Amino acid sequence: MPTTGLSPQLHIYLNLVLSYWEMLFLVGEMPDSVLIEYAKGDFFGTQAGRQYWEGTREYRLAMAKNRASRRFIQVIDSAWQQLAPLEPPAPTTDASPPRRNVQAAAVGATATAAVALMIIWLTRSKKGPTNT
Repeated sequence: MPTTGLSPQLHIYLNLVLSYWEMLFLVGEMPDSVLIEYAKGDFFGTQAGRQYWEGTREYRLAMAKNRASRRFIQVIDSAWQQLAPLEPPAPTTDASPPRRNVQAAAVGATATAAVALMIIWLTRSKKGPTNT
């Protein structure tokens, strides 16, 4: 398992965000351009996001089970490589995120993923069986 040096809660939350994006990417609901925009702004715009990716990128690539998953990793990695270094964060009295905020964000992301999967399942089930 990769190590990031982040708190377990933050590590899990960031993994959840990336896994949600990957699911959207794999089912065709998140094009490369949107993924790059989100990665650069929302994920790698934070020190924690960059630290997470630095610690997990090789592991995620090794665990990618198919061409589409490897493509997702390549798109995220290219966004990461295009970024300039972050300025060092200003000193704070409490560097860890409030536990309640991390838990609320994780619950929200999980609920969003569940709703997205349900919508995808419902829209595909209405189309009828496909011949493969």
